[in-house]
Amino acid sequence: MRYFDAVAIRARVPWPRMLAALDAMLKDEVAAPLRAHHPIEVPGEPTASLLLMPAWRSGRRLGVKLVTVFPGNARRDERAVSAVYALFDARNGALLALFDGEEITARRTAGASAYAAKRLARADARHLVVVGSGRIARELVDAHRSVRPIERVSLWSRTPEHAQAAAANLAKYGHPVTVVRNLETAVRTADIVCCATLSTAPLVLGAWLPPGVHLDLVGAFRSHMRETDDAAIARADIVVVDNRAAALAEGGDIVQAMRNGALGEAAICADLADLARGAHPGRTRADEVTVFKSVGFALEDLAAAEAVFDGLPLESERGSRKEGAGSRADAEASAAEAEEEDEGGSGVGAESLTDEEGGTEATAAVAMGGGGGEGEKEGCCCWPHGDATPSIDDVEGSASKAPPPVADAPVDAPPPPPPPPRSSSSAAQGEIGARPE
Repeated sequence: MRYFDAVAIRARVPWPRMLAALDAMLKDEVAAPLRAHHPIEVPGEPTASLLLMPAWRSGRRLGVKLVTVFPGNARRDERAVSAVYALFDARNGALLALFDGEEITARRTAGASAYAAKRLARADARHLVVVGSGRIARELVDAHRSVRPIERVSLWSRTPEHAQAAAANLAKYGHPVTVVRNLETAVRTADIVCCATLSTAPLVLGAWLPPGVHLDLVGAFRSHMRETDDAAIARADIVVVDNRAAALAEGGDIVQAMRNGALGEAAICADLADLARGAHPGRTRADEVTVFKSVGFALEDLAAAEAVFDGLPLESERGSRKEGAGSRADAEASAAEAEEEDEGGSGVGAESLTDEEGGTEATAAVAMGGGGGEGEKEGCCCWPHGDATPSIDDVEGSASKAPPPVADAPVDAPPPPPPPPRSSSSAAQGEIGARPE
């Protein structure tokens, strides 16, 4: 039995391989039941949860992501969410490997966004606007730059310090980022807008969207959350979701737009499988406004895990006792990231998400990476990234408290450390680092 840590996962699954794995899995017959959620009684503490998200291909491989959420750990300054992914042989049930669950979530979440962008964003897209300063920002920027000629990256966060810290972190990985204070101005000149927050009020408005823009919505993996207003969804010429059942049940931007009459179910043109199988062509005109709503589902986890397992070991891995030692640079980066995480508290998803609402519930959802149909979005949020434990699932915070509605500045939490819930007179928002999906 082998074990793959975060460094090994990143090294073995560069973005082209991640996208190819998703493409192959989306074209295949994969069983991915709804996630299972089991309450666990903990004497003298809040009820904990065990979440399971399985997927398999008959006669080939079976995988399941297991996530534990123990809210009471916060009192002891311990991480509330832990995740692991297990891969089995679907012919005899033999355990093949274990994986860092948070990194699998982060990789597949950003990979799904890039997969969609390759089909929905303009081929000449050069300006990427990222809304949210959680750790998932690094994964999302990296993934989008792998499929489009991005030359300019603008990062927005309600808290300037968080945005600056995230920009500095991205710069370490070769991503020059400009921190912007006026989100509307940035969006009006964007080619791709990527939102990775835990906001419960709109941050990006439809009135701001320029012709030809692609809107990538990674957060809002529960029905009461949202990152855009009804006008943004109604304005879209093409609306695509990662998984139709999940999006209709838990994708906040979709669910609320439908509830308010701004979107009909028939207006959801396709899901990722439709794009993969050629059932929908994706973008066909330069001026089309496209939207991709991610909630996360188990098929994506299985694709990532198999890609890691089947990937050829790097030179640095050969001869190494620990399956997962990547390059020296990666190892140093992971060590630094782990140190940052320790300083800010840990948790499965906080890294990627900025949890404005705090709350372990959000963290769990992010770590599971699913919504409705499949589980809580893994961050799609939440989503759950890029560091030692980069998962969109790392949305750890304290109590869950919904902030007031937003004006033009959402409420974010710091990138590495999952901050406590805050409220703002303008908006309730958190940034996604790692989803527990």
